[in-house]
Amino acid sequence: MDTLSRLLSLYGVSTALTVRCRFGAPWVLDHPQQQTGIAPYHLILSGEAMLDSGRRLQAGDIVVFPQGYGHQLHMNQQGPASPLHELPGEHALRLIGNDGDGPATEILCGEFRFDARASATLLRALPEL
Repeated sequence: MDTLSRLLSLYGVSTALTVRCRFGAPWVLDHPQQQTGIAPYHLILSGEAMLDSGRRLQAGDIVVFPQGYGHQLHMNQQGPASPLHELPGEHALRLIGNDGDGPATEILCGEFRFDARASATLLRALPEL
């Protein structure tokens, strides 16, 4: 077990998958600021995405925001982004997409929920990203 795993085992934490995204460029996914103790994450399943910070994410990358900061993921903002909408059908997880016809990206989005003790100590010690 690595050091971070040992540290996390000392605090109450749960996780939830909230949405699966299937986008064709151009697209923009805005994620608002979260309350203390909620750390959103995004796992790039296929394709690629850009963070508003300029960091490029590729398939297999996961990004976590321990302080819950608001952020934006996007691809090809040269043109207007295709509006996002819930995709029809029965899905195990809420599925959103768009009508963009550019390169495809699939993302799993969720959040880690930390107890108050972890929020007061551990999360403040972690980097913003």
